[in-house]
Amino acid sequence: MPRAIAARLGLLGTAIAGVVAGHVLAYAVALPNPALRHAVLERTGHAYWQTAVVAAIVLAIVILVARVGRELRGGAPPAAASGPRLAMAQALLFVVLEVAERASVGASVIHFLGDHLLTVGVLTQVAVAFLVAIGVRLLARGIAAIARSARYRRAPRALASPLLAEIARPGRLLAGAAGVRGPPRR
Repeated sequence: MPRAIAARLGLLGTAIAGVVAGHVLAYAVALPNPALRHAVLERTGHAYWQTAVVAAIVLAIVILVARVGRELRGGAPPAAASGPRLAMAQALLFVVLEVAERASVGASVIHFLGDHLLTVGVLTQVAVAFLVAIGVRLLARGIAAIARSARYRRAPRALASPLLAEIARPGRLLAGAAGVRGPPRR
């Protein structure tokens, strides 16, 4: 797959997973009362939400595995690791998602555009995007470093001191003892 397409798919996949995480956080912040939050979610086209959360978790795992693979191969960071690009994508996806959800159940889209949930949602998406970009990069590098260290063992360093090197070297008596006969067998 060409590198540019892979980078765009990585950005989109990361943004989708981030939008779901940011969406959950935005609703929790904007509507702290669980009963009110549930009622609003029910009225605004969020019936599919459990499936979206599971899909986002699976997508996040796939993205992380791909990123670890890229780190192990020594690849350059893709566009998906860019906080500003991810923030723009997530904010746009959040607004489009909210408008589509409301339109699908006949809820007021105009009301959403003037609601505090839009502001909280966009700000939350930006914050989550930067956290995701940094988190994915650090986690992938950490996992790749662990994998590399387990795969490659370093050769032992030469002893620093000539005295230690002499002590560690087998003595002449032992070095020539390889041909000496052992005790008789019974």
